[in-house]
Amino acid sequence: MKDMLERSRPERVRPHRCHAASTRAHGGIRSDARSEESRGTRFFAQMGVVPVAFTRGVFSCCVCVAVAMSAVSCDRETATSTDKVTEANEAGTKNATSASPSDATSDSANTSALRIEPAELDMGDLLPNTPVEKTVRLTNTGATPLLIRKALADCGCTTPTWPSEPIAPGASVDTVITMDAGNQQAVELVKRVTFDIEGADPAFLTVKGRVGSYLTFEPANIEGAKDDDAQPPVAAITVRSMDGTPFTIVALDPPIAKGLATTPALEQQVEIDWTRWREEGKPVRVVIETDHPIGPPLGILIRRSLRGNPNAPKADAPKTE
Repeated sequence: MKDMLERSRPERVRPHRCHAASTRAHGGIRSDARSEESRGTRFFAQMGVVPVAFTRGVFSCCVCVAVAMSAVSCDRETATSTDKVTEANEAGTKNATSASPSDATSDSANTSALRIEPAELDMGDLLPNTPVEKTVRLTNTGATPLLIRKALADCGCTTPTWPSEPIAPGASVDTVITMDAGNQQAVELVKRVTFDIEGADPAFLTVKGRVGSYLTFEPANIEGAKDDDAQPPVAAITVRSMDGTPFTIVALDPPIAKGLATTPALEQQVEIDWTRWREEGKPVRVVIETDHPIGPPLGILIRRSLRGNPNAPKADAPKTE
């Protein structure tokens, strides 16, 4: 009778194999399913998952799978972290090897080790075509000798010199800087000298100078005579003294002036002889020279006419087939 009642009960879900083996090892299957469901509920609640219903076989299988996946995930994260730490250590070792201590010491010792006094050299008031020389002091503030390979200025009006021998640590040498304004007037010159140092960053020196105004002229350029002008217009150039010194115009180069005054004055005029200009090959620039003690030569531009002589023979037109 008891066997018949057992067979008439609804069939339950067959337990999982791993659960059956575990219960056999402990002496049989427990009949208290609610105890297992309660433990399963607490387990998944700790993991943030609330199960709806469990059976003994499903619960045991889920526990096995969850534990296995957790172990695999931990192993993978541990391996990944270890690999990253190893790569970082290897990269740091390579960087430390590539930057040798000797190179770092050399750079720190030579960088900005050349001190220039003064850092800004003022040449004062300059006269046209009159070079001015001044001295600067170069001091090696580093721990190793400094060899200056060359010194360059950013303008031809400034000429630097430099020592040919290395400068010992703590030693100082003097070098000469020259500035020549040439024919420039009424300008302020600001130039830079670069000292190229072997094995170190370059050092820089600023050089300044002011050029006064002594002679002015107008116009700055004139229109050249045309070939077909029998009597071209008069072209006169006026030169004035700006410092109150009387002067005379002594020559034009090339010699294309009609006549020159011989009496010194604060203002002089010179007229261009167009016949001589044509004979000289129609130069585009003429230089006015005076006896002013300071004033430089003055350059005048002559613009050539693009219009040709209408009486000149015309070239034959090219034949077309």
